Amino acid sequence: MNMTSMLRGAVWLTVWAVSLMAPACSQNIQELESQENRDPFIRKALWMAGQGDQDGAIETLNEALGKNPQLARAHFELAWKYIDIKKDPVRAIYHYQRYLEMRPGTQKRRMIEDAIAKARLSLMAQLSDSPPNLDEKVRALQEENAQLKASLREVRENLARQMALSGGSGRRSESAGGTGTVGVVKTPAPPVSPHPPATHRAQPPPILREIGVGESGRAGEPETYVVQARDTLLTIAARMYQDTSQWKRILDANREQLPDAGKLRVGQVLVIPR
Repeated sequence: MNMTSMLRGAVWLTVWAVSLMAPACSQNIQELESQENRDPFIRKALWMAGQGDQDGAIETLNEALGKNPQLARAHFELAWKYIDIKKDPVRAIYHYQRYLEMRPGTQKRRMIEDAIAKARLSLMAQLSDSPPNLDEKVRALQEENAQLKASLREVRENLARQMALSGGSGRRSESAGGTGTVGVVKTPAPPVSPHPPATHRAQPPPILREIGVGESGRAGEPETYVVQARDTLLTIAARMYQDTSQWKRILDANREQLPDAGKLRVGQVLVIPR
């Protein structure tokens, strides 16, 4: 027997051995999957899917893997549910690959590899749908947010200075969630005269002047007034009109933010009609 004949014999022997092993391997996988089909979680998930409760089935399959991470059937069921129902190719690819790692000799390998390829194409399509210039838009929004925070901080600082200059009775402080009164120093209320010697017109913060609130240079246009500590509509009417009976006129001009005459808040900006 020459060398060529010996090589041919070896090749045929290998092919014959593989042909004997393939049915055995396939049969072994079928037995494993038959056993996994009897798992209570798998049975429950399949029943829920049959009833149309796909979300419940997915939750149950994930619970099954939490109990037994080697449950290949759960990976297979989750893979196609994530791609077909949830449109989540990333999770689908993960579960398909985990199934192939556990069942390398499965007869479904070609089908699963095709499904993985389609899931990758779906993922690429999702990524390509991202809006153009996304990074620039995010940076622009971040800058705008920083500017708004700076403007708000300026408003709060100006209001705090005005309260200090006017002898306000409360100190406001910033906290992580906003502003609040941290202490109150009671001072006696000054007597209110219906005819004060001078008219007090509080100037609004710069940010309010920039958008036109508080401008009073033109005749007939409304002015604004920043509410101070111990202010009432009567005292404001006395200061702005020298007439306490005009308090209802102020109330009517600020109905949206002042539904009740007794609900004044320190720092609140009121419109004073002329």
